[in-house]
Amino acid sequence: MSGLFGLLALLAYLRAVDGVGRLQRRWLGASLGLFAASLLSKAITMTFPAVLLILDAYPLRRRALREKAPFFALGALGAGAALVAIHTTPVTSWESYGAGARIAVSLFGLAFYVSRTLVPIGLSPLYEMPAVLDPLAPEFVLSAAMTLGLTAAAIRFRRRAPWFGAAWAAYVLMVLPVAGPVHTGLELAHDRYSYLSCLPWALLAGAGVGALWTARRRGTLSAPVFAASASAVIAVLAGWSYLTVQQVRVWRTSETLWRAAVAVDPACSVCRSNLGRALLDTGRLDEAEREFRAAVELWPGRANPHNSLGVVFYREGRLADAAREFAIAARLKPGFAMPLNNLGVLQAQSGRLEEARESFETALRLAPDYAEARENLARVRAQLGVR
Repeated sequence: MSGLFGLLALLAYLRAVDGVGRLQRRWLGASLGLFAASLLSKAITMTFPAVLLILDAYPLRRRALREKAPFFALGALGAGAALVAIHTTPVTSWESYGAGARIAVSLFGLAFYVSRTLVPIGLSPLYEMPAVLDPLAPEFVLSAAMTLGLTAAAIRFRRRAPWFGAAWAAYVLMVLPVAGPVHTGLELAHDRYSYLSCLPWALLAGAGVGALWTARRRGTLSAPVFAASASAVIAVLAGWSYLTVQQVRVWRTSETLWRAAVAVDPACSVCRSNLGRALLDTGRLDEAEREFRAAVELWPGRANPHNSLGVVFYREGRLADAAREFAIAARLKPGFAMPLNNLGVLQAQSGRLEEARESFETALRLAPDYAEARENLARVRAQLGVR
């Protein structure tokens, strides 16, 4: 939805460029309103005003900075709202990943999205951030070299190929909000962040195909060269289509999705944990336990696999082992309400009602909307005769 409104805002802006007087103002107002709708859908389009400036430079060849002021004001509001929103999820601390790591992640992202769009092989629903990030690791060094090389090429050929510089600049601006300077969660990159940011490259590809067709019609391109070029375009489209079909099959179920992710990166702790959850949901406890243990071994400091492993033990009747895992999860992530609720269930079943009440109350202090913990607390209070 954000992308739809963003593209409509761009179309309205281009209409405004072609208009004059009242008509131009109306189209600019429409563009501003559509940009607001895009931001309300998702703040990923916050850099839209800067993209308009790039379009003004090339190909529009115009200067109209003042008219962008409302756009920049809206973009700043969207960025501010996004910063507030991410504080509801864990924000990566500078102690965990310092300036060097963030620069490496940003350069990696800029190379990652364009390369995976061109060669969509080995895709995964999640690319895990390393527990300890080494900026000099080969993948980060190669990504930095690619990003800096493309940037240097855009600068070097800014007059001979302004279209490349404009596409590269727009791409960088659209990727930067998610590339790494402000990082949340455990993900290094997400395929979905390429959907909007790589539109400039799709535009250039379409323009290239159009230029081939025009050159052939004008007789400036020989038939053999045109045939070879057309064959190459068809081959690329066929290859992408085949890969798309294969990727759609990966997304059939949670199990097929996370099995594919583990196949791409067997050392991905989050992927193994999510595969374990899919197996747990289908009652395959032995297989789920194996995945959760692997997730714990790969990243011992993560709380979720310990909590999930505790659920497996609980279903198997290994209550002491379950209680141990729930306690570990609560200790590793003090703000995590679920293991405290689970621990309270075990305490209530063993007759330790006061301890269970304390666990449920703590869980609710951490997550006031946690309905299951509230129901459990009500039952324990009823058993204790306490209102």
